[in-house]
Amino acid sequence: MVLVGVNTTIGGFFGTMSIAVTAFALERGTPGLAAVLFAASNGAGLLAVLVYGLRRWHAEPRIQLAVAAVALGLGSLPLLARGSPAVVLAGVVAGVLLTAVAVPVVLVLGSTLADAVVDRGVLTEAFAWLGSASAAGGAVAAMVAGLAVDGTGARGGLLVAVAAAGGVTALALAGLHALRPVDRD
Repeated sequence: MVLVGVNTTIGGFFGTMSIAVTAFALERGTPGLAAVLFAASNGAGLLAVLVYGLRRWHAEPRIQLAVAAVALGLGSLPLLARGSPAVVLAGVVAGVLLTAVAVPVVLVLGSTLADAVVDRGVLTEAFAWLGSASAAGGAVAAMVAGLAVDGTGARGGLLVAVAAAGGVTALALAGLHALRPVDRD
């Protein structure tokens, strides 16, 4: 259930960011900025997961998940930047890039942990639950972010993104004990 919650909220983060970043770019009068930010985010995420995959990690995956989730939560905070347009832009760019580094690592570790904590007889169903949870979280969060953007502008959508990132962090930390590998002997 912890991993379903993590996947739901990470899906929520994805769904929110697509709405919030697009709204941010449109508010600035630079709709093409959204494409640049998404491309930079995807590139940073690809590089991050490549580096993550090449390194041999000594910490348990559940600890790695907690660290990556905290990085996601902290990395989302620049999205809340206030001040001049340049400061807000810098905050959004930093938030997009910092979270892009954490998201794929969280996703990889979610699958790794599912393999470690779920009985082999229901592993396929577990992966289906994780994928469905991510999709459902993204759909609901996109709606919530859209309503927030309609009501308060891009800042409202960015607040929803930070809340989703905080949800990932809280669930990963709360589930540290529950995510111990099962004994398959």
